[in-house]
Amino acid sequence: MCWLAVAFVLLFHVNGGWCCPGHERDSLLRFKASVLDPSNQVLNSWHGFNCCEWNGIQCHPHTHHVIRLDLHSSYDASNLKKPLSNSTGDVLSPLFNLKQLEHLDLSFNNFSFVPIPPGLARLKSLRYLDLSEAGFSGDIPRELGNMSTLHYLDLSSYYLRMVGMRAWTGNMRDLRELILDQVNMSRVESNELDNALSTMYALTRLQMYECDLSGETPPSLANLTNLTHLQLNFNRFNGSIPSALLSLPKLQLLDLSWNKDLGGNLSSILPQHSTSLHTLDLSGTAVGGTIPDSVANISSLTVLYLAGCRVESIPITMANLTALRKLALGNNMLRGHIPPFGDRPQLGRPYPLAYIDLSRNQLDGPIPPMLLAAFPNLQYVDLSYNQLNGSIPSPAGTLHYITRLDLSYNALTGKIPPSIDQLLPLEHLDLSNNNLEGAIPLNISNLPKLNSLYLYSNRLSGTFSESHLDNLSQLVHLDISDNLLTAKFSPTWIPRFYLQQLGLRSCNVEGGIPTFLITQYWVQVVDLSNCSLTGNLPQWIWGVNSLYNLNLSHNHFTGFLPHSLMGTQLLTLDLHSNNLQGQLPLLSDVLWYLDVSENQLSGSIPTEYSSLAYLSLSRNYLNGSIPPSICQIRIVDLSNNKLTGKIPACLKSSYIEMLNLESNCLEGKLRRGLGDMLSLQTLKLGGNGLKSYIPSSLANSKELEILDLSNNRMKGNIPTWIGQLSKLKILILRSNRFEGIIPLEVTTLPLLQILDLSSNKFSGIIPATISSLQAMKNQTVTDEIFEASTFDNYIYVDRVRVINKEQELEYVRSLALVKCIDLSNNNLAGGIPPDMGLLEGLVILNISRNHITGEIPKSLGKMLQLESLDLSHNQLSGNIPLELQSLTFLGYLGLSCNHLSGRIPQGGQFYTFEASSFSNNSGLCGLQLNTTCCGLHQSKPCPPNIEVDKMDEEEEEEKDTWWAVGQLVWE
Repeated sequence: MCWLAVAFVLLFHVNGGWCCPGHERDSLLRFKASVLDPSNQVLNSWHGFNCCEWNGIQCHPHTHHVIRLDLHSSYDASNLKKPLSNSTGDVLSPLFNLKQLEHLDLSFNNFSFVPIPPGLARLKSLRYLDLSEAGFSGDIPRELGNMSTLHYLDLSSYYLRMVGMRAWTGNMRDLRELILDQVNMSRVESNELDNALSTMYALTRLQMYECDLSGETPPSLANLTNLTHLQLNFNRFNGSIPSALLSLPKLQLLDLSWNKDLGGNLSSILPQHSTSLHTLDLSGTAVGGTIPDSVANISSLTVLYLAGCRVESIPITMANLTALRKLALGNNMLRGHIPPFGDRPQLGRPYPLAYIDLSRNQLDGPIPPMLLAAFPNLQYVDLSYNQLNGSIPSPAGTLHYITRLDLSYNALTGKIPPSIDQLLPLEHLDLSNNNLEGAIPLNISNLPKLNSLYLYSNRLSGTFSESHLDNLSQLVHLDISDNLLTAKFSPTWIPRFYLQQLGLRSCNVEGGIPTFLITQYWVQVVDLSNCSLTGNLPQWIWGVNSLYNLNLSHNHFTGFLPHSLMGTQLLTLDLHSNNLQGQLPLLSDVLWYLDVSENQLSGSIPTEYSSLAYLSLSRNYLNGSIPPSICQIRIVDLSNNKLTGKIPACLKSSYIEMLNLESNCLEGKLRRGLGDMLSLQTLKLGGNGLKSYIPSSLANSKELEILDLSNNRMKGNIPTWIGQLSKLKILILRSNRFEGIIPLEVTTLPLLQILDLSSNKFSGIIPATISSLQAMKNQTVTDEIFEASTFDNYIYVDRVRVINKEQELEYVRSLALVKCIDLSNNNLAGGIPPDMGLLEGLVILNISRNHITGEIPKSLGKMLQLESLDLSHNQLSGNIPLELQSLTFLGYLGLSCNHLSGRIPQGGQFYTFEASSFSNNSGLCGLQLNTTCCGLHQSKPCPPNIEVDKMDEEEEEEKDTWWAVGQLVWE
């Protein structure tokens, strides 16, 4: 009897009693055979008869059909379960036999970019489908639009593409949640999307983040009255945000952020009445205007993100948003004072506000004391990059939860409040770039969780020592650069923290490089530039293995560099402007930035420098030839050395952006392939012995901004293709043997602001079209720095020598302010173009030592930025225009050695010029030449006359007599 009972039980199992049906078990086993389980922890239980007990399987309690299959993976690194992957291309088809399946979740697996099979639509009972980030790719099958039983669908993946949604229209009426994040929907037409959404009446959640959608937001969204969650951020929607969208009765979260062309006025977008909305994110859109007072009616609002928009003002009624926890209005157009929100307490309850960002606006005035005091729950405060002034309010007794306080880049004054130590939870404190004075409080050491301390670029003074840091065990970032501080650390001090960044730039560091750095096993960035450091570089600094960026520039270090740096992990090394001697070291393969310019290094350049991206060796005593390895470097400055030989032939195939070889002893011709450097922005070869024509291949360097071939022996004409270099800003061909006419194409360069053709053999006339140089017409002064390339925070700054006021001056950071035309010392003839005065931004104009005739154009009086005007040694005639008296910045004037006549103007800057400015013009008269003017309107010098001279002497004696009588009467 027992064996009959056992047989009955086994038969019951096999025939599908309380086990899953056999065909469903077989389908699951076929699925198992088609996938790989690297951790053997997902499918390890998939054996035996009863598949209802397998991992991830759930069966119906009565029919025992498989209704749920959940094999989702996780990004959690601590999870030992690894994602499933496929062993065959057809991974999902075995599941098509699970006819009663209601829930399928395979998310976050790795199915090797196989397509989603259309056969999934055969699962007619499926209500929940999640294939997000599962490794599927290609087009989403149109057949999925026919799965009318779905309540939840998530296909989020960067590798999937939606080609159309016509099949979705009318077939997804029961869909509650649709998530298609990062699916490429660029081929979905606006009307298709709108039609499909218009029939999804049950939709409560719609998420299409970064789907490349464009056009106007679908109008049908405003009719989805059950919608609670709408996220369409990071797309390309345009037009205005429909006001009806924010008035949906059940909508709780709306995120349209970072649709940069999506706009509208906030006064018409925000609802005028109470809604269910608790999160609104319109950051990075074009919405703007004034936030209306009616915003206070959205009493449920807890998160309001409007960063990077065009918001102009904040209403005081925002203080009535008593549920608000996060407010982000950074990078807008806010002006005026910060509204005194804290002056309006609501029902005696503290505000829940924990996050406030008003950074990167134009707010001014003091920080309202109540802004901090009224919000005891604040954790994050960012008021940086404004124009706030006054002192920092004392945080005593408030801000018990603050973790981040950023007041940087303002105009705050006074001292750092001593009560700063009461902000015990503080992790990040940034007060940099203000006008704070006084000492750094010692009790800053009492902030136990402080991770980042930025106080750079203030006027802080006194001594900064280990006493400020002794109790800080969490400190990672410390930067007190650009103050009036003296940094002094005991050589035996060992900190409790492990820094990643140390900035003491422009502080007076006593005792040499702080030795506590030896104990900092994680330090990556050290900036001790301009710290008055002396002596030899300590050898231990090269043994700090974690160090990536080291800046010891602008000090007084002497001695030698190590023979090799190949054992270091340095990425950037800046030692420029010291007194280091000896030869250049061998470098590691990871170093990409090296600046040892302005030292006393000698010897040749090693051949193994090809791994660098930035190399500056200028102003040393290096000799020998230039190695071919420099052709692999993007920024190369070898100027002001003693290098010899020819320019390397490999340059024609390089990706150099900036090449400066000026002031060396190079010879030979310019290579024909020089212009094949298609990324070239700066080419400076002046001050060598080059003999060549300008190579025609330079016409290919369309990115070229600076071309300096001065002080060589180059010859030929300026090629007409020069007009093709539309980005050229500086053209210097001074002191060569160029000849011919100045081509009209030079005057078509729209960005040209320095044109120096002096000391050549150019002939012909000054082109009349020179007045069309657009960049020289602009009087606007900018702070732009000429830079060939930027690497992180490292900028190469160009230097250019220009003749100004008869002196050769070097312009570095003020280069963008210089607008100059120097055509002096040539064989130019004809007149000065009458419209030359249209170049109203010109600072230097030098046409001296030519054969220019005619009169000085009156239009030159419009050049109000002009500081130096030299027209000397020509054949100019006529009067000096009175209009030149308007040149109030004029500091140098050269009109000597011409044929000018008439009275010298006396107004403006003219009274400051000496006789040398006007000498050798026989027809000029005036005080500057100590010559009396006679004739009609006193327009010419008086003729020599002894009687007149005698009469003048008698008049002077008479004046002296009357002065003496006056003095006696006074006494």
